Amino acid sequence: MVDRRDFLQKCSWAGLALGLPAWSRLALADQPKDTGNHDGPLWVFVQANGGWDPTSFCDPKGRKNELELKPINKYFTGDIKTAGNINYAPVAGNKAFFEKYYKQLLVINGIDMETNGHQAGQRHMWSGGLATGRPSLAALIAGVHDATRPMAYISNGGYSNTAGLVALTRIGSPQNLVRVTQPNVIDASSMETYHAMETKSRIEQARAARLAAQRERGRLPRDQGAMNTLHMARLRQKDLKLLDTYLPKNIDTSSNGLKRQAQVAIAAYKAGLALSVNLSAGGFDTHSNHDQNQFARLTSLFEGVDFLMEEAERQKVADKVIVVIGSDFGRTPRYNAG
Repeated sequence: MVDRRDFLQKCSWAGLALGLPAWSRLALADQPKDTGNHDGPLWVFVQANGGWDPTSFCDPKGRKNELELKPINKYFTGDIKTAGNINYAPVAGNKAFFEKYYKQLLVINGIDMETNGHQAGQRHMWSGGLATGRPSLAALIAGVHDATRPMAYISNGGYSNTAGLVALTRIGSPQNLVRVTQPNVIDASSMETYHAMETKSRIEQARAARLAAQRERGRLPRDQGAMNTLHMARLRQKDLKLLDTYLPKNIDTSSNGLKRQAQVAIAAYKAGLALSVNLSAGGFDTHSNHDQNQFARLTSLFEGVDFLMEEAERQKVADKVIVVIGSDFGRTPRYNAG
C-alpha cells in the first residue's frame, strides 16, 4: 500500500503517463475560493516535443566495439555511467544533472505510446490515452482543485487541452505580464504611467460606483450573474499584481526558453495563482545529424529543469514542486539514413 503523498513524491521527475478516467469523475467546486497560499504542490509538466531518444540519457545501450555493424549508440557500453541505481548515457549534460538529482528521480523506461504520430503521441503521453478530447493531466489537476484561481493552469505549449475544466492561461513573454498586472503602466522599462496615482484612484472609485449601480438595477439572474463575473474579474486583477512581488526583476534572457517559463511558473505558484504548469521545449524530432542535435536539446532540457529547481529553492518552495518530464515517444533505437 502506498501513501498518496509518498506516491506523488515518487512521481517527481518521471516521464510518466497516468490513466485519467477515474479522475475525470471528480466534481469541480461550485463556489470560488479565496486566492491565498496553496497548500498543495505545484505540478510542472515538462514536454520535450518531437520524440526524444531514451538511449541518449536514461536507457543507455552503447556498443561493444568500433566494429559493431548496427550500433544503437556510438559510445561504448563500458562508458555507461551510474548515479545511485540510475544508468545514464555518457553524453550531453547528463553527468551534471544525474549526479545532482539522482536521489530525487524516478525513471520509468519502456512506456508504449502505441503510435509514431507526434500529435497522437503527445495526447497519449499527457492525457493518458489516444482518444481525442481528453484533458491534459495538468488541466485536470487545476480544474479539480481550484479552477477559479486567476492562473490556475498555465501552458507554454505542447498538449494543453482543458476539456472545459479550467481556463487556460498562455504567457508568450514574462514582460507582457506587466500589461496585465499593471494596466496603468505605459512602458515596462521606464514604468511611465497613463495616470497619476490620485487620478487612477478616482477612476477606480467611479468604476466601482457604476458597477454597484448596475448591479442594483439588474433584476434578472442572468444580469446578476454577468455583473458578479465582472466584479470577480476586477477583484482578481489585484491578485495578479502579486506576480510583481515574486517575479524576478531580472528575467532570464538566454536562448533557453525553459528558464523564462520556469520563472513565471514559480512566481505564479508563490503568489497563490497557479496550480499546474506546462513547460515546453521543442526540437527533439531529430532525424539527420541525430547525435549532435539530440544531445544539444537534452542539454538544454536538463539545464532548464535545473534552473526550475534552483528558482524553486530560491523562492523556498522546492519541497512543493513535482516535475514530470516526458516526450511524444522514443526515437527508433538504431541509426538509419533518415
